[in-house]
Amino acid sequence: MLKWMKNRYGNIPILVTENGCAVDDDQARCNYIQDYIQAMMDAIEKDNVNVQGYFYWSLMDNFEWQHGYCKQFGIIKCSIENTNREPKKSFYFYKELIEKYRQA
Repeated sequence: MLKWMKNRYGNIPILVTENGCAVDDDQARCNYIQDYIQAMMDAIEKDNVNVQGYFYWSLMDNFEWQHGYCKQFGIIKCSIENTNREPKKSFYFYKELIEKYRQA
């Protein structure tokens, strides 16, 4: 999609927003983040796509219009019974990935 946008609209600046997945298995979320960011980095490095930023959706589990509280997008687990917030494995994975690319 990123290469298509470059070819269609020229090398305009691109911000990837609200990119995420609703899965019960947090390892699947880690895999999704890894695969998506790797594909994005390939588009930047190999095809010179002008990606200026990436925003994962969503920081915390929340109410989704289509699925209510059943699907969890967040990298921080939010209890609907109380105000507890707990970082998931994907939180730490994403944090390490950000640090890796920041140093590159």
